[in-house]
Amino acid sequence: MLFRTPHNDFVGKCRVTLKLIYFPNCRSHVRTDTERNVTPMHFWRLSFCTSQPWRLVKKERMSRNHKAAPEYANSKTAVWWDMDTCPVPDGYDAGRVRPSIEGALKELGYYGPVTITAMGNLKEAPPHLLQRLSSTGILVQHAIPDWVATLIFSDVMEFKRNNPPPATIMLISDKVDRELSFRLCRNQQIQRGYNLVRARSFCGNPSRLYHTADWRWKTILEEAADSVSQDTTTSSVLRKCSSSVDSSALSSFVCRACKFTGLSVASFTSHLSTEEHEPYPHLLVSNTFFSLSNYFLFLSTEDGEI
Repeated sequence: MLFRTPHNDFVGKCRVTLKLIYFPNCRSHVRTDTERNVTPMHFWRLSFCTSQPWRLVKKERMSRNHKAAPEYANSKTAVWWDMDTCPVPDGYDAGRVRPSIEGALKELGYYGPVTITAMGNLKEAPPHLLQRLSSTGILVQHAIPDWVATLIFSDVMEFKRNNPPPATIMLISDKVDRELSFRLCRNQQIQRGYNLVRARSFCGNPSRLYHTADWRWKTILEEAADSVSQDTTTSSVLRKCSSSVDSSALSSFVCRACKFTGLSVASFTSHLSTEEHEPYPHLLVSNTFFSLSNYFLFLSTEDGEI
């Protein structure tokens, strides 16, 4: 296929291989990266970008992180962290995870309130790690590994329902492209005004999801600001959480496999080791129904925002 761009810096013609997937109600056109000249020898791919129009993206530039747009600079940021695929490294102080994430966001210009939900199979997690995470205002949730992606998607849909745009969503997981790509991609088409940034443990292939930043998880942790004391960070985080989160959602520990919520590490770890913790089948069905009902609700929505 021969493709011609309207930009003046285009040199010659580019031969582009397209792999098209039909998405209803997609308003599509192609726009190019104008920051450098293009020659026929460059390799390009057509990336599906949902909250933005179709966009021609150069493969080696996919990892570039963009500064926050003005409307997102002081808006809310909700973070979902999959601890199974992006764990805390051995020997790393879990109390630095939150300032590391916030530092990466602030470097790109995101200064609004941040809420973080850590989710994963926590039956074998050391109590001191859970305590350090909770002490910085992170909501710690135990979940069956196969259900983490579904629960994250449900939480994202609930967040969008309760928080009108503009807002930023950060997903820290290796499961996004594999298990959530289509659902999030479709939702990006019909719900505008939500910015997506992400982090993962590896440098994978370019994603079909439109996102403005893509970090390696290890890089975020390594580049934490050491100049800020942990006590200062913790106190400021707790003040920020108390001002931006509803008081009914302040349980520090939650078991998503059953109905347990608690405020102490001791009660949480004790619960995970008892038979009471075994998941109830009706809760698994309920979670599935909730996720699918939200998904089809948004599928039936046109370009308006809910």
